[in-house]
Amino acid sequence: NGQIAGVRNGVQRLQRKELVAFQALVSASRVANSVISSTRRSFPANHLEKFVTDLTVLGCKLAYDLRDEGFPRSALRILTHSLSAIQRVNVSDTSHKDTAVVHLYNDICNLLRNFGRTDGAKAFCSAAIDLAYENLPFISNASLSKFHFNLGKVLSDEGDWQNA
Repeated sequence: NGQIAGVRNGVQRLQRKELVAFQALVSASRVANSVISSTRRSFPANHLEKFVTDLTVLGCKLAYDLRDEGFPRSALRILTHSLSAIQRVNVSDTSHKDTAVVHLYNDICNLLRNFGRTDGAKAFCSAAIDLAYENLPFISNASLSKFHFNLGKVLSDEGDWQNA
């Protein structure tokens, strides 16, 4: 039925939905780069932001659909693919791209925390906070608070109460 992901002979198989999601993300980043490259001089900046935003929203929507259907590992892979797709988009003003990356870092942090992978979660939460401070004018206070809160949850999961 296309919904089953499993391990056969030690090889993990992607479910159909995850493969389609990955192909969509790769295609979207290629289209974005193609349009940006061919129209850089006359393309309005807010349209470039829209490409990055749409690409981020697509990746997150696909990931959360998979998570809600009981496939959290597939969701994590899709968020990772989405992060790679965003990082492949070439824009001269990276502030909106960096804002998207910050939110993806935070989402990946949360999924890793749910898997009990606190080292990876801490790294992604810390990266989200560091990049957020580099792009402070583009990050809301609520988002920044959420990033700090999530890092605190990861640190408390580790028993690192002094830094939580």
